Amino acid sequence: MIKLAPREAAFAKWLVELCGAEKRFSDNGVGIIFRFRAGYKKNDSTIRSLLNALEARGIISIGKGPNATGRGRYMFSSIKILREDFTDPVLVQKAIAPEPRPAKTSNTPPLPAPSGNGNLPDRQAGPKQTMAILIDFDNTVISATEAGYTFSPKKLNEYCRKFGVAEFRMAFLSPRSRGDINQHAFQLNSAGFDPVICPMYIKEKDSVDEILKEKVRQLLKYVDVIVISTADGDMKKDARFENQVLDQGKKLEYVDVKALARELAGTEGEPCGIPSESRRYAGFQSAIDIIMSGRCTLNQTEDINVKFVCEAYDAAVMVAEKRELSFRELVQASWDRLTDNRKRMFRPDDLKSLLSALNHKDIIKSHPTPRFTYYKPNPSHQFPAKRATYGDHSKPNSSRVQFQA
Repeated sequence: MIKLAPREAAFAKWLVELCGAEKRFSDNGVGIIFRFRAGYKKNDSTIRSLLNALEARGIISIGKGPNATGRGRYMFSSIKILREDFTDPVLVQKAIAPEPRPAKTSNTPPLPAPSGNGNLPDRQAGPKQTMAILIDFDNTVISATEAGYTFSPKKLNEYCRKFGVAEFRMAFLSPRSRGDINQHAFQLNSAGFDPVICPMYIKEKDSVDEILKEKVRQLLKYVDVIVISTADGDMKKDARFENQVLDQGKKLEYVDVKALARELAGTEGEPCGIPSESRRYAGFQSAIDIIMSGRCTLNQTEDINVKFVCEAYDAAVMVAEKRELSFRELVQASWDRLTDNRKRMFRPDDLKSLLSALNHKDIIKSHPTPRFTYYKPNPSHQFPAKRATYGDHSKPNSSRVQFQA
């Protein structure tokens, strides 16, 4: 007979009843600790210490597996009952139902009386709903930058607490952010988020959306609310994905990054990271301003960006004047018309950022219709005239650009 402490004995008896005749319990999805937390009503550290104590006494054996949720290197995936001859039944009974202690006199005022409808205040209601917070990081940060503020994952945590208690926090990053991955990881970890690097997908597109949706499908059986931070219109319009969440009786909430500047803006001194696309976007805006001003003394980076702006604008005008195109079709058709030299120096996402900058400056104007929104050059804007007098930068001998020393 192995003697255990009352708390360990009570936990051991609970495990025996849980495992049943098979004397084994496993969960490779979120781990047995997450499962035990809901059934035994203790926190993770308490359950982990009890499991380790019982394993050290030879009562159970613990199986470890890879962590599928991204939290740590491994997780407790299974247990097996080795022995049941532990402690005395009387001690177990006392540990499960301890004798009541005499009530102590207190000078604290009584609880407030129930409200008019007979209900107690909200703080005494049942447990809050569990939720998972998922961030399309590059999309969120770029959208926040375009809206004029710095995105803060910590502020997102505070904002999302009105939806429930966060059980999972994940941020999905594109390989395009690998240059600043350490800065992003530090920012996300300091806010409690697990960074997930997504590989490239087909047609020069990252797989952030697909991996994020797949992770949502895996988490539906563990949480009540799914909160997604993104400004990606394609994801919000995916009715199949939305119905998969709602059909499970779960809630789906999207965080409007551009409309929540006051709630999500970071404070001074908070660690932050800006993806390379934001710097590209700012560089293209600067190149457009250079063309508008007519300045010709440029450094090498400015010269490269100005040439790319001129060639991409000419390609967009050529394809947009012939037919009505959506933004995605405009990007693809313009990319096909660029020279191989530009395609080696830039990527389709850079062209997308450039055309977005042209649209935000009203150089390429959007035209909404009942069917879709298409884009055409704006002939009333001053940019076409400035572009014509600036010089053809696609030819090496016709450029007016002079490099700074």
